[in-house]
Amino acid sequence: MSTNNELKQEKARETLGMPDNLSTEEDIDYIAGFLKAAEMIENSVKTVRIERKGQLLFTFKVHALSEQDMSDARKMATTFMRNPRGKKLPPIEKEFNSALANSCIIYLATVDEDKKRLWDNQKLKEKLDVIGTGYELIDKVLLPGEKSAVIDVIDDLCGYSGDDELDSDEADNDIDIAKN
Repeated sequence: MSTNNELKQEKARETLGMPDNLSTEEDIDYIAGFLKAAEMIENSVKTVRIERKGQLLFTFKVHALSEQDMSDARKMATTFMRNPRGKKLPPIEKEFNSALANSCIIYLATVDEDKKRLWDNQKLKEKLDVIGTGYELIDKVLLPGEKSAVIDVIDDLCGYSGDDELDSDEADNDIDIAKN
């Protein structure tokens, strides 16, 4: 009959292809914690509710972003110019558009299903005279304060809130953004 520790070791070996030399409970717990941390990132989603004057207008879900996604959003919102010190040097930042960066972050953090339903919806773009990207539709629909509040939610999901844990099982998983 296998002990509890032996069963944990076998599960860890099967899951990760770990070597047979996992010998201590601490090794197993460490790996389990590592896997749980990755799972918590994948499962960290919150529903954002846009309300004005007591009326629910629409909802959408956002998830945590990677540092690369955040960097990409910043690059999309930055214009560059030729380096005045010479052509062989890399371009330098000319202007950063924080409003566009926020729209890009919201767009990238929106779950794919809601992104298609809202930000990439061609009929909505036509109705609101948006020719370009989903980022522009976000600017057309969300007030600056609403965008800021959504960014705060995304930052919390990304771990910038100062909380030590990401918990997608919170009792209040819906976030009310605006109650104008």
